[in-house]
Amino acid sequence: MSVQKEKFERFRLEHARLHDPALVHGAVELVPVELSEVAPAVAGGGKKKKKRHGLKSGWAAQVAAQTAGAVPETERLLPAAFMRQLLTQTSRAAELAHTPRETNVAPQGEPRIEVEPQHVTRKLSLFQEQTFALDAPAAQQVELVWCAAQEFAARARTTQAATAQWRAVEAEPRQLGAMRVRELQRVVMDHKHADHFETQVGLADGAYLFAFAIDGHMRPDARYARRVLLGSDGLFAPFTLARHEQTLTLTNKSKADERVQLEASAPWLVPEQTQIDLPARSSVETVVRFDLPAMSAGLNEGLLRLSVEREAGLNAAGVIHFAAQVEVGGAVPLITFAPREFGEVRQGLDEPQLQVEITAHGRGPLTGMISLPHSGELADFSLRADDDEAARYMHTFHVESANLPQPQPHRTESALKVMIITDSFLANYRLCHAQIPYRLVHLKKSLPALSFGTVRPGSTKTMRLEVERSDKQEIELYVALPANVTAYLEAYPARADAYVFRFDASTLQPGTSISEIVELLDRKSGLRDQIKVLATVGRGADEPQRAAVGSSTS
Repeated sequence: MSVQKEKFERFRLEHARLHDPALVHGAVELVPVELSEVAPAVAGGGKKKKKRHGLKSGWAAQVAAQTAGAVPETERLLPAAFMRQLLTQTSRAAELAHTPRETNVAPQGEPRIEVEPQHVTRKLSLFQEQTFALDAPAAQQVELVWCAAQEFAARARTTQAATAQWRAVEAEPRQLGAMRVRELQRVVMDHKHADHFETQVGLADGAYLFAFAIDGHMRPDARYARRVLLGSDGLFAPFTLARHEQTLTLTNKSKADERVQLEASAPWLVPEQTQIDLPARSSVETVVRFDLPAMSAGLNEGLLRLSVEREAGLNAAGVIHFAAQVEVGGAVPLITFAPREFGEVRQGLDEPQLQVEITAHGRGPLTGMISLPHSGELADFSLRADDDEAARYMHTFHVESANLPQPQPHRTESALKVMIITDSFLANYRLCHAQIPYRLVHLKKSLPALSFGTVRPGSTKTMRLEVERSDKQEIELYVALPANVTAYLEAYPARADAYVFRFDASTLQPGTSISEIVELLDRKSGLRDQIKVLATVGRGADEPQRAAVGSSTS
């Protein structure tokens, strides 16, 4: 019993402590308030209305409509100042509730953009080969037949874009009728064992059509038999390669739409979209492509920065780190030119030099040829990428300014063309064209050539040639005739920039053809040029008549 009494006593003391009036009065302060301030309709003694809840019940409007007058000093629950503040805030809330609000307004705070993955590590191969295999029982010869589907995939560089293009082709299969046999590429597959054939082909990323020719009969790959395209040469299966790409997922965690800008710090990082509209609480996928020709062998690092638009400018929203290890499975050339442009070249005076350097990277041999088409000069090279001493070749071309091509009419610049051919397995480097721009100061002739045409024996013919400088400076023209033409060709200065040429056929035998070169010189600047002299001496006055009579008789 003593234990029960002790428990009851403890319960009584605890109950008394919790309900002590002094404790309650210290914790809660009772303040008198006028009931009419809270519910004026009830205090007015009107008809009792049904109780409603929410802003639509008119409670906020009634509270906002009532005036804040003098409050009698009767029993209150809250202070009058607090009630006036409550009425003001309630009135403002009612106004905002009935005011239409704009949705998805871009926030001015910190952006909340998440991206996956944040770190990208890839191992890329400069010479990626694709393996094709087929089991063909009792086959004598199997060929792999393929072509690039540029006209159908619109040079698609991503898997998503290529898929969309293939769907368009499937909807209109007749588009494949444009494909011809000359566009197809073929390679004989190696017979490995039993009925198994296999081959490897170096293909860049993109969209392709391929099939197998088994003893001359075309058939698509059975793995892609659910989706085949009919062309003029047979059934082909679409095939898309997207090995040099990375897909990113951008997520907008905020409650408003964002416009995201993408900026790459390295030239080999090429985002498919540089600006993305990202709705609120949603995700969007985008693709970043690796431009292999712009990458170097070994480790390549770069950043892709994300930013969002704000009134004050762009705010940083995130960054993705890319690390790509590039492996080279063959030899690829690195080509440099010095100088990159010649600047101003005076025709016949300046003799610029062009230095071409080729360095082999990767592994294995690299052979090729450098051509300067305007001069016909060729330079052959044979390099080895594995040997530091034999991996570099340098050649200097001496450019003859007198033979440089003149600019097109109404233009001041032209370009020296250089062509480099190599046996590199990378298709982008097998044939390279380069142009070295220059501004040629030259003599502009009024005639392309002194063509006298057919001159009768014993007669003479004259022509006038005017020459000016391309930079519009004064000229003092001088003509130098070859020693062997002075017997039938004479040149007389008409003025400082013009000469008259007189062709005398009396000293030449009938039927003689003339093709000579005359030198032109500006004595003030030293500019030089040439012009060709063309003429034919006739065979007499009566011979053409006899030929005409003979032709009419026959």
